Amino acid sequence: MENLTEKRLKELFGIEFKRYPKKIQNGLEDVELNHNRSWIVDLYEKNKNNLDTVALFYRGTKITYRELFKQVEVFASALSQKGVKKGSEVPMCMSPCPEFIYTIMAVNLLGAKINCFGAFDKDYVTEIINGCDMNFIICTDDQYENIRESINNSKVNEIVMYSLTDSLINGQDPYIEIDEQFYDFINKVDIYRSEQQNLKVSSKLDLLNLANPNPKKITEYDKGNIDDEFLITYSSGSTNHKRPKAIVHRNRSLVTIGRFQDPDLSGLPEMKGLVGEMIIPTHSNTSIISSMSDVLYKGCTVALEPIYNPDFLIYSLAINKPNYISISRNMIVNLCKQIYSNEKFKNFKMPYMMMLTSVGEPTSIGEEKFINKMMRKAKCGTGKLPFPLSPVPLSIGGGDCERGGMFFTPYRSLQDLNPKYKLNKGRCGLKVYGMVQLAVLDQQGNELPKGQIGRLVAKTPTTMKEYKDNEEATANFYIRDAKGELWSDCNVYAVIEKYGTLEVLERVGKEIILEDGSKLPLFYIGKEVEKDTKHILSYEVVNVDNEIIIHLEFQPGRKNNIEKILIGIKERIFKKYGIEAVDKIKGFRIHSFEEGFPYNSSGKRSYQALLEEGVSEKCFDVTYQPDKNYKKSYPALIPVEKEKIFVKR
Repeated sequence: MENLTEKRLKELFGIEFKRYPKKIQNGLEDVELNHNRSWIVDLYEKNKNNLDTVALFYRGTKITYRELFKQVEVFASALSQKGVKKGSEVPMCMSPCPEFIYTIMAVNLLGAKINCFGAFDKDYVTEIINGCDMNFIICTDDQYENIRESINNSKVNEIVMYSLTDSLINGQDPYIEIDEQFYDFINKVDIYRSEQQNLKVSSKLDLLNLANPNPKKITEYDKGNIDDEFLITYSSGSTNHKRPKAIVHRNRSLVTIGRFQDPDLSGLPEMKGLVGEMIIPTHSNTSIISSMSDVLYKGCTVALEPIYNPDFLIYSLAINKPNYISISRNMIVNLCKQIYSNEKFKNFKMPYMMMLTSVGEPTSIGEEKFINKMMRKAKCGTGKLPFPLSPVPLSIGGGDCERGGMFFTPYRSLQDLNPKYKLNKGRCGLKVYGMVQLAVLDQQGNELPKGQIGRLVAKTPTTMKEYKDNEEATANFYIRDAKGELWSDCNVYAVIEKYGTLEVLERVGKEIILEDGSKLPLFYIGKEVEKDTKHILSYEVVNVDNEIIIHLEFQPGRKNNIEKILIGIKERIFKKYGIEAVDKIKGFRIHSFEEGFPYNSSGKRSYQALLEEGVSEKCFDVTYQPDKNYKKSYPALIPVEKEKIFVKR
């Protein structure tokens, strides 16, 4: 007979509870029975005996858990006076700062939803605001200029505007000499108030003046339900950076992953006393869950960083001194370039950095090689961890905005030394969190054995509820396998390796079509490109009208015979996939060390920008004469895909 947990997880996520090991079953039953409440109430219960620990660090300001929860109570009282109640949806566009955390916690305490969006397409932002049911919007003064026009065209009649200086000691930035080249940290609320002709502009002080002098305690509120809708964030923009999809998460997503951070389920030691940095934009689920919520569940400190600029990251690390941070590989590569080539940073050290984690996109072998070299130079982790664990190498995280964190491999290059990988000339892939169920399917929906490439599908209790106001996208998010079992579709090619770790290869749809109608996924080409780690730092293989442009950036400090390197790439591709694959290469595009690769709004590499560049005057080709006597039977490629069996929930 099904128990409550088994029944609930089956209904919501299609999860087969009995497939979990007993320890994971116990953890999920604990979530269902003892954590059935809102996220903020669960966080309070987790930290109610940890009140004097610093919860937030912001430009020299230290805020304890005691003060954090008091502020949440005041903000909740004030927002309730503005009409926020259970089921409300509050629009918000903010950079990471203490007021951001106070506000989303207060909204959650009231049983309402928070819609965290960014500076997207102007019309789209207006649609987002109008899709909420409040007559006001909340923003920070640094974000206001980006969305001013959208607000003016919306239905709201009031802007609640916090300043990035509101929580600074005496309103002054102690790091202004560093910060001012990126942001001036001047309180602009009164300036924007005087300029605004049509809408009321209220400051943080104006808002909090509405609060009851003796606000209700967190423990006096309805504790909420784990399956209440709470958080609306946005996809990373890899497929549509101007109008990313709105993703609705329940309390369950944050509460479950928070519980699975505990040592009895994660296998990791207690991490109290450490600092994690929150720098990724707040419209990203990764920012709110991984960089903020998970850190608070550990009873640690969140260092809030409102300046999101690749060239500022190195300053941010010096200011905040985080023990761990999750950031895109493009940002990490740029950080390492600064350490490598900028005279100003030649002595830059990070002895506090225990876990620098690349998330959101795969790193190439050449990038990991370069990053780890610079991490050794910067003495990462030497102040916290003993040799030989430190200097620490790069860690790899994975997942997506729809499902939250699913994979984590700490210190991958150290794990690569394990004989089971080393003797097989393999690598340690992504290690899967205990509550995640995975499968790799073939074109007919049959589950593939380990070692075979197919389409990745997943089940996890941290999965979103839906895409807001987008039934078609929500339906397309799910897929049934050949046995009729329901999965969420990760929409990527992947392989589960012999020892159970995962390698995510490429987004489905990034392929070229060959003459016989078969598909050649671009990652096959990329695998051959990146083998030359001696010369190649970064690469992207781009499909332009069914022809290939290979974008390359070389490792620094080497003399490169470019023609020889490019011919070597073509030869490896020829020997693996034949002359037709080579003939599909239209040309190469070399990116200088200074130029690097473009970013999208989430800080990840922008494939869209490379696609839009297309075949430009910056591209060129080299002549390659294959060995006519070379004979080989080529591996079977992926046939033209049959229609995927999508289902509506």
